[in-house]
Amino acid sequence: MVAFLYDSSGFDGMPKYKMGRIEAVAAVKEGNKWIVVTIYEDSGKMIEFLHKWKCSKRASLEKCILKLTKDLVENNFLGQQDANLMGMFLEDLKAMGFEFPDLVDENYVDPYAPSIDETSKSVNCRRVNLEFDLINPKEDEKPVLIVANNYPWKYGIGLIQRLYQPYFASIIFCGSWYPDQIEDEDNFTSTIHPVNYIHMNPAEMTRGYFGYHCLTLVKEMGLSNVEGYFFMADDTVFNLWQRIDYSRVHHLHGYLSELNCVFWDRENGLKAAKSIVESIKNNNDSKIIKAWKRFENGLTRYRYIKGNETAEDEMLKKRGKSISDFFYIPTSESDYYATLMRFFYEHEFFHELAVNAFLKSVNHQTSLVGWDSYLWREKRFLWDKLYSKDMVGMHPVKISMFRKPGKQRRK
Repeated sequence: MVAFLYDSSGFDGMPKYKMGRIEAVAAVKEGNKWIVVTIYEDSGKMIEFLHKWKCSKRASLEKCILKLTKDLVENNFLGQQDANLMGMFLEDLKAMGFEFPDLVDENYVDPYAPSIDETSKSVNCRRVNLEFDLINPKEDEKPVLIVANNYPWKYGIGLIQRLYQPYFASIIFCGSWYPDQIEDEDNFTSTIHPVNYIHMNPAEMTRGYFGYHCLTLVKEMGLSNVEGYFFMADDTVFNLWQRIDYSRVHHLHGYLSELNCVFWDRENGLKAAKSIVESIKNNNDSKIIKAWKRFENGLTRYRYIKGNETAEDEMLKKRGKSISDFFYIPTSESDYYATLMRFFYEHEFFHELAVNAFLKSVNHQTSLVGWDSYLWREKRFLWDKLYSKDMVGMHPVKISMFRKPGKQRRK
């Protein structure tokens, strides 16, 4: 800004105190002499001028540039020589064949602007909030906990924070995040600020169909000093004291060999798998090709495909599922996970099938309790009797049960 106001400029290293505040100054050259001038006042005047300045909607871009230059001279922000140079610069552009683009009107929609359509999966920019304590980078790395909600967040954030926040580098809440819908009941479960979150609109989350994308989005943030990424649903209980191998992928029960699982018959099952297979045939993205090769090698290594079978063959067999309300990805596997799973997400592959496919290609650990970590049908009402401190995790235990003070909180 200072260079725009004067012929040449340089910042004085020492701030000047004036009227009880620090006054920024600059050394500027006028003729053969250097003088010291204030910056805030002069640049503020120019900003105010530019904010109010308008150009006729009927004018061309070239005429607007010339008019702005002329007005800057008249208001003592530029010299006449600068205006002459601008005129010559524009003439040179035209001599080289440059064509000035049309000015946009008030109805113009910027194709690169953040999406405001909460019903579309075509999102190029999303809301996030990340605030971290300063740490010593030489200290041991810590894992990040990602908590996903199938539906827009409303209640339970504070309780999750109190249960887990001291033990992780960060908790990042993922899902449809609308601050005006967040509800607090009392100090026992009230939200602790700041809250780290990443927004996925309802179309992206689709009732949890694509919850696995949360971990991809967090990985793509490029956080440093992260040991690994825990993913869990908001209604999962995580027993932090249970030891797991932090160098390997962890899943509560791993791969379940279930032929013709109902998930495959949905829109996001076999149809999505066919879309993935068709896409990989003509894909020239080096990252995806590398991840797919690793995927196929993993399927071969762990004997899910044999002989001349391919990863494409396995994808179309409608084989297997993995209930995935809790799992862990070490940083060493996170690049592979994020690349493969983003590819699955772009083809709308269902959560339990996408995680299942990934698990078949990696060395992973499972919980001793395994399938019994999940409560089905009437067992969901007996969670307090079936819960064990020896479990790694249990699902589901609905946080909404603890909203009101009473015996539910004492179970």
